[in-house]
Amino acid sequence: MWIGTYGGGLNQFNIIEDKEIVIQYSHDKGNSQSICDNTILSIYDDPGQYLWIGTVRGLSRLDRRSGQFRNYFFYRGDKGEESRDVIASILKDRYSLWWAGCWKKGGVQQFDPETGKSKTYLAGANIVCLYEDHTGTLWAAATQGLYRLNRKLDLFQRFEDPAFLTEVNEIGNFLEDNKGNIWMTTPAGLLRLNAERNETTLFGKSYGIIGNNFLYLSGYKDPDGKLYFGYQSGYYAFLPEDLARGMRAPEIIISDFRVDNQPIIPGRDGILKEPISVTGKIRLSYNQNVFSFGFAGIDYSNPEDNRHLFMLENYDENYRMLS
Repeated sequence: MWIGTYGGGLNQFNIIEDKEIVIQYSHDKGNSQSICDNTILSIYDDPGQYLWIGTVRGLSRLDRRSGQFRNYFFYRGDKGEESRDVIASILKDRYSLWWAGCWKKGGVQQFDPETGKSKTYLAGANIVCLYEDHTGTLWAAATQGLYRLNRKLDLFQRFEDPAFLTEVNEIGNFLEDNKGNIWMTTPAGLLRLNAERNETTLFGKSYGIIGNNFLYLSGYKDPDGKLYFGYQSGYYAFLPEDLARGMRAPEIIISDFRVDNQPIIPGRDGILKEPISVTGKIRLSYNQNVFSFGFAGIDYSNPEDNRHLFMLENYDENYRMLS
């Protein structure tokens, strides 16, 4: 077991013949083949010879055989607290490309482990997590938003929430469940993006989730598919299928119809022949082109988290959210 610490370096923990054995790796200013720094943010286990460690002062690769480190720096000119080489995430994708996500406006680095050469994407972004989903899409979660890599154009494009039609911001953690849904922590709560990437669901206060106290880099999925997200005084743990069970869209009841902001009263010779709630078809003249509907969304279990959108077919290109 590998344990990254805050200020205590990297620890290897083993139990051999009922004895606990701990090997500590610490930064040594006089040894260029020691780990970059003693504060560890991320660990990536590359099966085989190497273990990758993200620190607050660069990226280190441990050779398990020799016990020596090779260090990588993407911003060699930065010094001290201003360093952008704060490695929050490390990833090798299915195309054998290596990626590092840098906190403190370091962006995303695609690098060659042999030459040390790198290319910067999303310069100036605070990267929290890099993740390759089950389709091979590479995601970059940042405090500035959510991005996914367009491999054909070789650039990261900002992802918009398909419900809000707005950007997803302030992401603290990013996990994919066993059904391909993506779960993100945000200031508003837990946001679930479905496997088709066209629908989001927000789990907020009504589910006992307080969004503004999530901790960065504190998400985990166990072998049974249970998700864990840390917050200031503990953690949330759940099976995704249990949290979503019983959810259904609220019943929509059309309660009002207006033309030129004037309520339309049903009548034999009027626009409405019967109450709007049971009317299936409305015919308007060419000059009756300013109209509106009133409605109620009936849901008593989770009303504050419901979001209502509308579209005029053959006119609107996207859904509009009610203000």
